[in-house]
Amino acid sequence: MASAVSSTVADALAGVERWKADEEKRHTTEMSEISGELGSLRSAITNMQQQLDALEKVRVDLGRQSEMLRARHIDQAHEAVFGALTKQAMALADRERMAIDVERSRRVDLEKSLPKTAVGPQLAEYVQFKKVVEPTLGALPDSYRQVVLSHHTQIVDQLREHVAVQLAAPVPIDAAPIALDAVYAIDAPDGKPELLVLVLPVTDRIVSDWQDVPDGLQMWLGSRAVQAIAEAARETSADCEPLSGGHQGLLAIEVDLTEAGAPYAMALERRLADRLRTGAPELAAANVAVTLRKVDVDFLMPPENDEVSDGR
Repeated sequence: MASAVSSTVADALAGVERWKADEEKRHTTEMSEISGELGSLRSAITNMQQQLDALEKVRVDLGRQSEMLRARHIDQAHEAVFGALTKQAMALADRERMAIDVERSRRVDLEKSLPKTAVGPQLAEYVQFKKVVEPTLGALPDSYRQVVLSHHTQIVDQLREHVAVQLAAPVPIDAAPIALDAVYAIDAPDGKPELLVLVLPVTDRIVSDWQDVPDGLQMWLGSRAVQAIAEAARETSADCEPLSGGHQGLLAIEVDLTEAGAPYAMALERRLADRLRTGAPELAAANVAVTLRKVDVDFLMPPENDEVSDGR
């Protein structure tokens, strides 16, 4: 006897459909979850991108602020250097007037004391020649005139030598010491010196209006600097011609180092220090001390920066 069939094809297919429905439901749920996670990630990525953009903007702004800070630092340093040098130049001008008065008094005293010195007889003979003999020279025969003039020249030479000896040493000035800075910078953009800039606390009129400037401390200080430049050139056999001019009313000297190179730059630094510190007895007598001071080249010659000046 045959047994009853426990399952039909319809039942089997119904089971398959139930499985399919369950799998589709699970798949839909997983897809929904993945979509949710993707949405969250995309939202997070968007937020992170916004944060990145914001941080990048902050970094750019900070970079600009750094450039502006550097520019302001240079401007303030430039103003500080030239402000200090200008005050020093004023103090040196005052000391120069004092030195000129002292020197004028010394010359007056020397003139008064000459008759009582060893050259007193020569001075009396010189005065007699100018008052009595010189007006009659034209009446003398040429041979006599030449003898008289030759003797007179000897008298003049003796007087000049005596006066030169008396005026050789500068007169010490009893006044408070003045400390000056001779500020210089070397421009070496690629590591090789190209330009030396020296600024002295003296008026630029000793170059622009030298014929009207008295021969005094300011002229001597400028001359000592030029002397050091020439000595350094001879020491290193360099062909360097300094250019002098004014900057903010002060004397500025530029020396092209392109051809001379580092040896000349080192020699020039040493010569400047020696000449300005110990090689200027006229400054020492006036109780003026000069220190050679090196600064960043931008402090003397600030670079052009339109963006900073525009406030961008």
